[in-house]
Amino acid sequence: KIRYVPEVMEGIDKIKKPSRIFICSTHDLFGEWIPDKWIFDIVTRLHKYPQHTFLLLTKNPKRYLKWSFRNNFWLGQTVVHKEDFVYMPDVKNTKFVSFEPLLDENIGEYYYKGVDWFIIGGLSPKPRHSDQCINIILGQASKFGVPVFIKHNARYSVVKQEFPSGM
Repeated sequence: KIRYVPEVMEGIDKIKKPSRIFICSTHDLFGEWIPDKWIFDIVTRLHKYPQHTFLLLTKNPKRYLKWSFRNNFWLGQTVVHKEDFVYMPDVKNTKFVSFEPLLDENIGEYYYKGVDWFIIGGLSPKPRHSDQCINIILGQASKFGVPVFIKHNARYSVVKQEFPSGM
């Protein structure tokens, strides 16, 4: 059963140094099953911390469009197949795509317009993608100046852990 425990947010009060904080890293805060009130309460509470950078990640990026986010919110979308990608030209926040799990060998052949950062990860515990799949994504990133963070579970031969400027 999914539940909302507002007290968990109190831990952010203790973080004084500006930090990157991944919100709901193992859940989907913007899934259709999450009540709007919960999202409103969480986002409103996070707006009190302009010194931090909050990373949100969802498989349902269209739901971002219902909300306003300050510039310190980075909005990510999980893209398993290129058809999952949602172009959000009116959203001014930093936007990122997480290719995880990386299952579609042709996923890098698509232009991900308006994206500021790529994260690449493999299917755990055994990735199914080829190095060529990652190479294609890296080629797109290079062509369009998009920094890339390759997670260890991608089991790629080159360590690449870039962040967008200002992060």
